[in-house]
Amino acid sequence: MKTRRVVSALALAIVIAAGARFRTHAAAAPLRVLLSIPASQATAALDGRMLLLVSTDQRTEPRFQVSDSDRTAQIFGVDVEGLRPLSLSKDEPP
Repeated sequence: MKTRRVVSALALAIVIAAGARFRTHAAAAPLRVLLSIPASQATAALDGRMLLLVSTDQRTEPRFQVSDSDRTAQIFGVDVEGLRPLSLSKDEPP
């Protein structure tokens, strides 16, 4: 259950970061999503599913905007197997 929470929290953080990048650099370069787990959050490799939710509506979280309407948030998912925690120094970007 803790693994699921960690992966869910990271997915939400990625969505927020992707949204900010999309608004400011929409035409600059293709969007690239990277997933990493801080070593302080997990001691072993993790398995699960990473979900990326994308929305143009900033009023609520994208996970609350999923529906069968034409204004729904978009969801993309991939299986994650053996994702190892990453140790970063303070000078390295994530």
